[in-house]
Amino acid sequence: MLMNIPHKSNVISLPLLILIVFLPSCIKLENDTPQNPMLQIEQAGGAFNLWFHSLQNYRSPALPMAVMADQLTWDFESPAFSKFGAEPRIQFANTRNSQDNLFTQQFWSDSYTALYYANNALNEIKKSTDVNLTDYYVHRMKAWCYFIQGIVHGYLGLCFDQAYIIDETTSPTVFVLYPYHQVITKAADYLYKAAIMSEGDDFTITNNWILGYEITNTQLAQLANTFAARFLLYSSRNASQNELANWNTILDLANNGITFDFEPEFYFELLSDNLIVNGMAEGKARIDCRIINLMDPDYPARYPANGEPPDPSYATSEDDRLLSDFGHLEYINFSTSLGYYLFSHYRFKRYDDWINYYHGTIPIIRKEELELIKAEALVHLGNLAEAITILNNGTRLTRGKLLPLESDSQKEKILEAIFYERDIELTMTGSGISFFDMRRRDMLQYDTLLHFPVPANILLNAEMDLYTFGGVENVDGINTSNAGWF
Repeated sequence: MLMNIPHKSNVISLPLLILIVFLPSCIKLENDTPQNPMLQIEQAGGAFNLWFHSLQNYRSPALPMAVMADQLTWDFESPAFSKFGAEPRIQFANTRNSQDNLFTQQFWSDSYTALYYANNALNEIKKSTDVNLTDYYVHRMKAWCYFIQGIVHGYLGLCFDQAYIIDETTSPTVFVLYPYHQVITKAADYLYKAAIMSEGDDFTITNNWILGYEITNTQLAQLANTFAARFLLYSSRNASQNELANWNTILDLANNGITFDFEPEFYFELLSDNLIVNGMAEGKARIDCRIINLMDPDYPARYPANGEPPDPSYATSEDDRLLSDFGHLEYINFSTSLGYYLFSHYRFKRYDDWINYYHGTIPIIRKEELELIKAEALVHLGNLAEAITILNNGTRLTRGKLLPLESDSQKEKILEAIFYERDIELTMTGSGISFFDMRRRDMLQYDTLLHFPVPANILLNAEMDLYTFGGVENVDGINTSNAGWF
């Protein structure tokens, strides 16, 4: 049985790192990377699309995190996913040939490939004398590469307990695994550099760098601030850490974040959002009863354990989004062999128009997310009135048609409204949001992993000990949940 055991070493030499970090993508880099300095620089333009596709991929942490957060349930005939919703939760099998590792190792590899493109571009700009680069081009590329460094390290820090920090200044002799909080801090530093450089000069990011999306330097700065606010907020592993978050910095970043829905254009055959594609597929995934219960407190938060009547069937709610965003299905085609706790009559349907054509814009960060981050920070900073104003001007009323929060609402009631809104309005708009929110509130089910271990192939090739999280044997409240929402 895999246990949570210390590493022999967290330092690795460059030759071995090249093999394990970019495996299996190292072969592609070796064969495809052009020698022309200008072409090597321009490879950085593909970094975002590579990273995002891997982040939302069918084989990424995205869907397992949604299942572990009890936002989605999953078809029992797909054991690779349904095991993450097992009750009680079971240990993550972090072995070289484990099916579990399919959800971490490609994301890890593609993340460092995206970093390679960005870091390589920065180094080529610095050393190239035989390429005639304009100041406009250099300024834009540097801002873009710092942005890539930030978002890649940020999600590594959110998803894993530790990761390598690698940029264009990293020593070519050794690389070190750093704990997640240091990786998050470094990500915020990169994004700060990206924002400062973006604000320093006018430029436009061409629409093939973020598929179908052309953004200005001002918008890139706003995106950098947005991601930084996300990372600093979502990185807490438990409620105690969440209380100690740097709320002033988070509020400042959110105030300088996006004022628009960030919604690139996706084509299924080129760049797809598989979190949405699969999370909305009624034959595979359903919305957990926990979410429906939020909108209708009389509806059971957990499906009847024996599957016997009364069948919960239809919910009713004062929130209009129960009908606009969620669809009721009479049948449940899940197997009963493992129990009834993943059963649900509801699916998410908000983006059905995109699913019908696999083509169009999909919001991956909504401006409402920034408003909710501001409101939460204001609550923790004691400014309840302004937080209430944000909520009463937001989607709670505009889309949900709910009653405004009373002006004398206290902290706990306001936070409850914020997290309600996050659960309903932000469904599937960003990988891991529901998981990160449940994690930082001590609401992930008892013995759920709080982050993923470094993939087994990386550890074994680096001659490090295997370790893992999740399951009753690893419960500690630091790496594996010791609390839960029920």
